[in-house]
Amino acid sequence: MTYTTVNGPAPLEGITVLDFSRLLPGPYATMLMVQLGARVIKIEEPGKGDYVRFFPPVEDGVSWKYRWLNRGKESVAIDLKKPEGQELARALAKKCDVLMEGFRPGVMKRLGLDYDTLADTNPGLIYCAITGYGQTGPYRDRVGHDFNYAAVAGVLAMAGPAGQPPTPAGVQIGDLGGGAMMAVTSVLAALLQRGKTGRGQYLDVSMTDGLVSWLSYNIADYFATGQEPQPGARQLGGDFACYRAYQTKDGKYIAVGAVENHFWHNLCAALGKPEYTELQYAPYPQQQVVVDWLTETFLQRDRDAWLAELSSLEACVTPVNSLGDVVRDPQVQERGLFREAADGAPWVRFPVPMSGLDQAPVAHAQSDAASFAIGACTDGVLKEWGYTEAELTALRRAGVIA
Repeated sequence: MTYTTVNGPAPLEGITVLDFSRLLPGPYATMLMVQLGARVIKIEEPGKGDYVRFFPPVEDGVSWKYRWLNRGKESVAIDLKKPEGQELARALAKKCDVLMEGFRPGVMKRLGLDYDTLADTNPGLIYCAITGYGQTGPYRDRVGHDFNYAAVAGVLAMAGPAGQPPTPAGVQIGDLGGGAMMAVTSVLAALLQRGKTGRGQYLDVSMTDGLVSWLSYNIADYFATGQEPQPGARQLGGDFACYRAYQTKDGKYIAVGAVENHFWHNLCAALGKPEYTELQYAPYPQQQVVVDWLTETFLQRDRDAWLAELSSLEACVTPVNSLGDVVRDPQVQERGLFREAADGAPWVRFPVPMSGLDQAPVAHAQSDAASFAIGACTDGVLKEWGYTEAELTALRRAGVIA
């Protein structure tokens, strides 16, 4: 299949985002917006910046994590604790389409940068606030991180083997799924709505709420039966032999995801046990017999040998890729997910092919240390907003900008 693409404008070309967020949820959301063609102006604290700047591994004074999340954004260093800095931020917000922030509830209001204040001079502003628990409710002021939000949302309780403590997912699903993806979805919907009404709005994105939305299948079963999923009896939780990872002779792993009976039958037949087809969802201890059989079977050969035999079989058998495997995986390479920018730095394209995306700013932005310096774009952006050289000099001497 070939895609028809047009080297025209990117989907969000002409949209300007003022980004006050730090760490992962907000920066990932605005990274996606950059990939979609938006201009993102990142506001950072002079001398400190986004905390991710200093997370190892660090090269030339800038974290690789920061580079990955903030490529293509313009860093403007403003001290928001100073009244002059707050006034600068309000001036920038007058000409922006979207504002993204991830502070605790009430922080932006104390800075004079809350939605009501900014909407007075920019009624079309879409103001997106990402927090752990939302702007209302008894938990609104509680501190937390991804692990906590997954715990409160009921996601963590369903993770891990029976008899063991719950284990977190390999990626930050609360930050990325409950927070960033819900933020981007909401912002895009709000932009469409603004096209009809001419007005922006306030978006209260709770990472916990987003994860509760993800419960879908599980919460449907709970409301239907009143029964909570328990370790050892979860259809899609690694408890059944047909949906589980198995170690191979060389210490690697393969994943079996044969949820449907016909896929499971194909696997059992190929491995010489067609009679086990009927035990696909048998309760324990019968289920343990099937798990033990597959465990012993897959330990007899190396991973690639099993894949050579089973990958073409309709049984939903795949490798458990390490990150290095992912980069080299022929499917990932064919899809062109990993790209090399003009300066040779690696980046991941927006995961859905769309017209105009290769023209987005991230594809051409430099990734050298100077381009990532705190406040690298302060003068250029503020001059664009009408500030003179003399005014910038005065603001810099007063410690308001850097």
